Formats: sequence, C-alpha cells, structure tokens
Amino acid sequence: MRGIQRLLLSQQSITKHALNLSVQRPVVSRLIVRPSSDRFQLKPYSTTATPSDNNTKPGDMTLFDEPFSNTSITLRDAETHLTRASEYMQMGNWTSALAEAEACLSCEPANVLGLSRRALSLEKLNRYDEALRDYVTLTRKSPQELEFQLAVANCHRVLGNHSTAIDYYDGILRRYPNCIAAVGERADVYYEIGQLNEALSGYEKVLSMDNSSTNALLGMARTCLVQGNINKCLETYKRILRMGDQANQIEAYLGVATCHQQMGQYGVAIEAWNKLLEVYPESTDAHQGMAMCQFELGEYDLALENIDETLRRQPTNPIMYGTRGYIYWKIKKYEKAAKDLEYFYDYHYKWPQPKFAVQEAQWFMTLADVYVNLHHENAKTQIPQPTTPTIKVNATVEAFERALSDAMTRVKEGQNNKYLIKALERSRDALQRSSSVATRQAIIKILSVV
Repeated sequence: MRGIQRLLLSQQSITKHALNLSVQRPVVSRLIVRPSSDRFQLKPYSTTATPSDNNTKPGDMTLFDEPFSNTSITLRDAETHLTRASEYMQMGNWTSALAEAEACLSCEPANVLGLSRRALSLEKLNRYDEALRDYVTLTRKSPQELEFQLAVANCHRVLGNHSTAIDYYDGILRRYPNCIAAVGERADVYYEIGQLNEALSGYEKVLSMDNSSTNALLGMARTCLVQGNINKCLETYKRILRMGDQANQIEAYLGVATCHQQMGQYGVAIEAWNKLLEVYPESTDAHQGMAMCQFELGEYDLALENIDETLRRQPTNPIMYGTRGYIYWKIKKYEKAAKDLEYFYDYHYKWPQPKFAVQEAQWFMTLADVYVNLHHENAKTQIPQPTTPTIKVNATVEAFERALSDAMTRVKEGQNNKYLIKALERSRDALQRSSSVATRQAIIKILSVV
C-alpha cells in the first residue's frame, strides 16, 4: 500500500492557498493600494535595497509614494479622472479604475501616475501582456524606479517568460544587491520552473536579510516538500505557526498535516487535519487527508465518512473514488468496489501519469481481482484453487500478452463470463502501464483462477 499511498498523496491538492505538489503556484500581484492613503507598496517582499552606486539612496525610490496631486498634473480633467481611478482601486473595482486611468491618459497622455494606475489595473485584471507594455514604458520614463522594474519582471514571470524574468531580476540585483523583493521573486521563478536548489538558496538569502519573511518561509517549505525534505518542511511550517501569522495559518496547518501524513504518522496527521478544520471548516483537503490516514490505519468506517464528505464537495474527485473503491474491495463489497474503481480507472486510462505507472497498474489489478470475485459471487460459486501457473514471473512481456489473449479466447467461449472478460481486460491494461514484478505476479494470480 505504500506505493498506492504515494500515488494518492502526489495527486492530493495540498491547498487552494498556493501549496501544491505539482509545483504550480498562483501568482499574487505585488502592487497593492494602501486603504489609508493613495500610495503603493510592494508585496509580498520588501523593497529594501542598497544600490551598488553612490548616486541613488534607498529612500530615493519615491514616485509611487507621492500623493496623486503631483504638480506635474496640470489638466483639471486629468486630475479628476486620476482621483476617481485611485478611489476605485481602493475599492478593488479594477474595471472602473482602468476606465478612469484611460480617461486620464486621454486628457494627458504623458501622465506617469495615470499610466501607472492603468498598468496596475490591467495587472489586477490578469491582462498581463497589456500591463507589461505600460510598465516597460514607465521604466523608460523613470529608469530609476525600482517598482516599475520589478513589475516588468513579474509580468514576464506570469506570462511564462521565465528566463526573461530572471534576467530582469538579475539586472535589478546588480544595481541593488540587497533588494529583498528581487531576491524573493526570482526564487519564486526558480521554484516554478523546477530549479529547486536555486529557489531554496534564494529563500534562504531573503531570510538572512529578514528572518520574519513569511513569504520566504512559505517558499522554503513548499520547496522542501517537493524535494522530499519532509523534516525541514515540517519545521518550517511549524515556525510559521509559532509566528502567529493569521493570514497563512491555513496553509501552515495543511502543510503540517501533509508532512506527518507523508512520514506515516497518521494519528498525528489526523490531529493536524482536525486543527485545520477548526480554523477553516470549509476545508475539503482536511476531509480528504483524514480519509487517507484513516484508510491507512484500517479505520474504514471513519474513512468512508470523510470520503463521502469530500465527494459531496468535489463530486468528481478521482482519488476519493479510488480510495473508496479500494476500501469496498477490502471489506468485500464488490459491486460498490467495481463502480468506484471503474471511475478511478477511467480517469487514469484517459490521463495516464507515467511517473506513477507502477501504482496505476496495481490499482488496475485490484479492479481485475474485484471482477473475479464478482463473477463467482454472481455465479454463487467458490473461487477455484489456483492452478499451477503456466507462465513464470520472468517471462517476456510478449509471453504475458499471449497468455492473456489465450485466456480471453477461452473465457469468451463460455457463458455468463462478462466479469472474467473485464478482469482480463484490466489485467492487460495493467501490463501496458507497467510490467513490474508486482504486476506480473498479480496477472499470474488472475490467470490461475480463470
């Protein structure tokens, strides 16, 4: 069951709050409007920077920190539209903010604040290609503005231009070696493209400059999880919880539970899943995680309750169908097992995952065994004693294919053998997935009773 556990855990959505085993993190816009004033700040990393030249001081990057009533705004209509754009931005109404920024620029095309508000509105509306054009223009108008350079890099990152984004971050860091935002966001890019050592190094550098950076800790935890460094991942998530960061406690509890689960500490993991439900009662991941732990502990009744709750919220979750089907197989409810395992089979047959081929083959062979049991259950006969196998484990794949084909021909000549036919079909599918020793042994078992 260890292989099957890894298959299920590998597909489990770690969280809707950015932690995912498939290493695809949602991108959060860095620029937000402070509700208390018409100013910008950078998220998620601080812009603390030390320029490499003597002409620019850390406090010089102030364009975004100036009130909207900049003296360069001379047209009354432009100023009115700029004010309205700012108000809409503070309300989170980015469509209206964009319209007002456009109106401002129609009155005064060179208005830098109008252009920056349009760029940010486009970014918030996920129109990154258009936002990128505006940010590039802004970097030309104000080449010293760090915010604009970071925004260009971030847009390239979201658009999938990862190498270009890294080049931009490298350029920023040549001028501002201690720019935490550039170090952290470059680490995020490395994480997204799977260069995990570089990502981890970046997060560690951020923490050396700011040991309370929750974003760097989250990045480190996610990276360690993907690398399989579960102990460090667990300690990092616990560190986030000790910091009392309310904004990220959901992911932190989820990470702690996932780590304990992957370490086989199922009882402790269940406690962590319950803690997650206390802070986030709507967590489907918690019910799914508890179901998997209870499944491993043999607490099938409790596992089925949590599986049913998960499927109530996620009616097409293949992992839960597969797990429930396996439980039904274990408790000999073969009709229900066949129904659930066929759903799981259809999903993986249509969208196979090569790196989990061995585990998928094991599940297909479980389904084959279900059909053998269904055949004899419906025929009200006992499963016959296995005959001496006519094929050895070390036989070629071609030999196994011939043996399955011969068995299929023989079974089709009989009556009421639909379940045996399905058993042989699933055995053949398993062999196509993986010709591992475990698959071969399971096929030999099926061939010996049909």
